[in-house]
Amino acid sequence: MRLLLLTLLLALLEWEQVRGVDYCFKTDPKRPQTLEFSSKSVYNRVSGHDAEKFNVPGCKATKMWIYHRHGTRLMEKDDIEKSKRLGELRDLIKGNYDKMQTSPDTNTLCDADLDELQKWRWNSSITVDLDEHLTEQGYEDLRNSAKRYQSYYPELLPRTYNSTYYRVRNQNLMLNIVPKLIFDFLVRSY
Repeated sequence: MRLLLLTLLLALLEWEQVRGVDYCFKTDPKRPQTLEFSSKSVYNRVSGHDAEKFNVPGCKATKMWIYHRHGTRLMEKDDIEKSKRLGELRDLIKGNYDKMQTSPDTNTLCDADLDELQKWRWNSSITVDLDEHLTEQGYEDLRNSAKRYQSYYPELLPRTYNSTYYRVRNQNLMLNIVPKLIFDFLVRSY
């Protein structure tokens, strides 16, 4: 009988370990899944920083063209509308853990993540009239890009701005107008 009880206890402990938490976002210091989201990515995360790869031995840069993507921006209107309902999904997940007292066999949320999920609220300042606008990170991405270009090619982008030598153009979209304004400002402000 003791052997049967011991076997059952060991089986339950093993089952608990298998059923246990696979990953805990709250305690992961790296959180790589938050860094690469296409046009929502932090540009500094996905860009290269090796200026040497742009230098060609025996050549001197005399002109440059920059075809630059917009900075990190908010979602499109439809996605903003859909995202407002994420609170319902949060409540369903939390309800499954609390009321039904069940959890999935794999990919179970750790307690810390479940607590964070419960605290989460939609940022009500994100509205459809701001669709595809640059985020604060987007502005920072563009500032850093302009500074990086200037450090790569100081002879082409000196600290003194002269409109005779620079032309910054963009597509006629909000998400492309702001980068032009930021780049103009950065070149002029040095």
